[in-house]
This record gives sequence, structure tokens and C-alpha cells, in this order.
Amino acid sequence: RAIGLQELENETKTNKAEIEYQTYEAQQRLEIDQIVGDAASPAVLAAKQKEWEQKRNELRSRLPPTAHRAFDSNTTGVLGRLVNHTASHFATQMKVSALGAAEAKIKLEIKAASETDSPEEFAQGVGRIRRFVEDTVAPIKGYKRDQIEADILHHTEDAVAAWATKKAPGDPTTARKFLEENEGLFLDKEKFNRVMNTVRDYELHNRSRGIGDEVQSQMPDASLEDKEKR
Repeated sequence: RAIGLQELENETKTNKAEIEYQTYEAQQRLEIDQIVGDAASPAVLAAKQKEWEQKRNELRSRLPPTAHRAFDSNTTGVLGRLVNHTASHFATQMKVSALGAAEAKIKLEIKAASETDSPEEFAQGVGRIRRFVEDTVAPIKGYKRDQIEADILHHTEDAVAAWATKKAPGDPTTARKFLEENEGLFLDKEKFNRVMNTVRDYELHNRSRGIGDEVQSQMPDASLEDKEKR
């Protein structure tokens, strides 16, 4: 009878230890899900796994040797689920971080392309955008070839639009010609029309100002009414 009571006590202790470890697993899952971006690194995963194993060993050490086997058997799956959940979450976060870095680089390339007057530098910037999409964005997003080309065109049209928009105030004619030459790069025709309308507004404004300056130089002393008639 004493042996039976001892076995029952051991079983109760084992069950409590297992419940405590399962509760610990749930708490750790919540903490893991709060780790995002670059913080979700392989080094953090390794440190966390070591922490979870230490917690498991601590609970195990409180039990009599005869209960170790049952505890190990029933908690191995708990530890495995926690490791798998964390590895999956971290993999997703690492992809998100890598994708964010690539998209930030693409934005910088678009900005740089909009600020150069060199066709060669503009083309080089577009080439770097292509490589960022092909080497980083496409593998993360699982793009097929047509999706890769569509994404490259999307960013290229952004670069063309940015260049024309920046050029328009000072040289709208060049901006318009550049847009016309690259109209085929635009998947978003509404965007092309918006940028073209902006450029043409600048071109019309400059033309009107030029006419006004010419009239003023020819008729400096004339009344405003006579100038408007002219």
C-alpha cells in the first residue's frame, strides 16, 4: 500500500510538472510572437532553445528518478512544438526584414535616378533595381518570371515618373519628351497621364510666361489692356 501511495504521489508531481511546462510553453509563444524584424535572429532562437531546455531540466530535477522517463516522454513534444513555432515565426520575420531592406534600397535607387541628368546613371539605377527584385524580392515572394518582370516595370515606371516630375519645373519640354519615349514602361496608364498632365501644365505655364516676357520687352510702356490684346 505504501508503494502504491508513493507511485500516486510521483504521478501527481509529474503531472504538475508537465502542466507547469505546458503553461510555460504558452507564455513563451506569446513572448516569441512579439519578437519582430531583425530581432528574430538565429542567435536569439538558439538562446531561447537553451533557455527552454534549462527550464525543462529544472522541472525534471524536482522529480524522483523513477518519474524522469514519463516526464521526458510527455514534454519532448512540448519542447518540439515550441522550437518549431519559433523557427517558423523567425523565418517569416527574417523574410519580412530582408524584403523591407530590399524595398528601401529600391526607393533609394528611384530617388537617385530622379536626381541625375546622366542617361547612363539612370540606366544603371534601373539595372540595380532589376537585381534587387530578381535576387531578393522574387525569392522571398515566390515570384514567377512574369511577376518578376511586372514588379521591375512597376519600379521602373516609378523612376521614370520621379525623374520627369523633378525635371518638369525647370525643363518641362525635356521631361515631356522623356515621358513620351518611355510611355511603354508604364503598366499604370493613369499614373502616366497624371505625370504627363503635370509636365504639360509646367510647359504651358513656361510658354505663357515666355509670351508675357516678350510682350513686356516689346511694349514696356503700354497699358495692361493693350498688352493683353497683343
